[in-house]
Amino acid sequence: MLLGLVTASNAVYGAGDCEHREPLPIVAGSLRLENDLFLDTDRDYTSGVALSLTSLSIDGPLDIQCLPLWASSFARGIRAIDQQFWTDQSRERIRQNIVLRLGQAMYTPRDGTTQDLLRADRPYAGLLMMGIAWNRRWVDSNNGLQVLDTRELGLGMIGPASLAEQSQNWIHDRIGSERLRGWRNQLGNEPAVLIAAERKEKSSDTPTQPFGWDWIRSRGLRLGNVESSLVGSIEGRFGWHLPDDFGSYPIRPGADNRPPSRRGHSPLKNRGIYGFALLEAKALAWDFSLDGNMLRDSHRVERKPLQAQVALGMSGHGVLIDQPFKLTLMRVWRSKEFSGQVGEHGFVSLMASTEW
Repeated sequence: MLLGLVTASNAVYGAGDCEHREPLPIVAGSLRLENDLFLDTDRDYTSGVALSLTSLSIDGPLDIQCLPLWASSFARGIRAIDQQFWTDQSRERIRQNIVLRLGQAMYTPRDGTTQDLLRADRPYAGLLMMGIAWNRRWVDSNNGLQVLDTRELGLGMIGPASLAEQSQNWIHDRIGSERLRGWRNQLGNEPAVLIAAERKEKSSDTPTQPFGWDWIRSRGLRLGNVESSLVGSIEGRFGWHLPDDFGSYPIRPGADNRPPSRRGHSPLKNRGIYGFALLEAKALAWDFSLDGNMLRDSHRVERKPLQAQVALGMSGHGVLIDQPFKLTLMRVWRSKEFSGQVGEHGFVSLMASTEW
């Protein structure tokens, strides 16, 4: 599939402009690493990694028939489930792209020195998932806000098939840390499914002055046996040459930090640096890392239905060896996730991305 993604550079996708399917090249990539090791802990959400690839941006109205078969199939699936997402292809300055993502996450209890099942603490749990997301960026003429709408489908595995135990053991062996001994109690194998819908709104076009600020708010819905929740967040940014994107965030469902941009235009065209603060609130109906397996009996804890997280960070972007790049570092604090949890939890998130 990826061979078909990277062989074209000047495909035309506007409605009625194509006579056959065109490849949809990948033009950007991001790698995110998250771990609480930097904070000298090894518990709760203890590690996450995600590799994302972003397609060429499609300008203007879209003819699904012009897309590669894999992309048009995903588009038709979205249209069948969410007709409203496709009702207006004539919105002002509409641009669209697709993000592919592969990620792994692992969760462990506070005490990793025992092989016994710790019923009062969260389960050992791992998740390996592939995702595909469709982004649509447009301008709301009523209020001037820039809008990013996203629909995402994720498929993968929960349990030993996620390879979370092997990944953690490999990392611990490399750094000379003791292995956790309770992985035999992890959740059982189960297919993982997640459907996510999200809207992000940005206060205005990227400031034209060197120094500026903006805010980004979002709301989203996630459904599946990975997570079912309603989520809302707000982020404020201030700094030098803010990029023309929709903010920073830890690994989560929803669009990657590569919204559609004008053809040939990089959101990282200027060197810049800025700081940001993010506040997210969540109403949670299901979380596999707390509720356990959905299709079989398993260890679980009493989930807290209302949760929150705060992140503070810095981000810089520029050009290195003629390639645009962006680096983001953030510290994340999470509220208590289940009854009996000892203290809030935190981790560090690092993201590196580039375009070509």
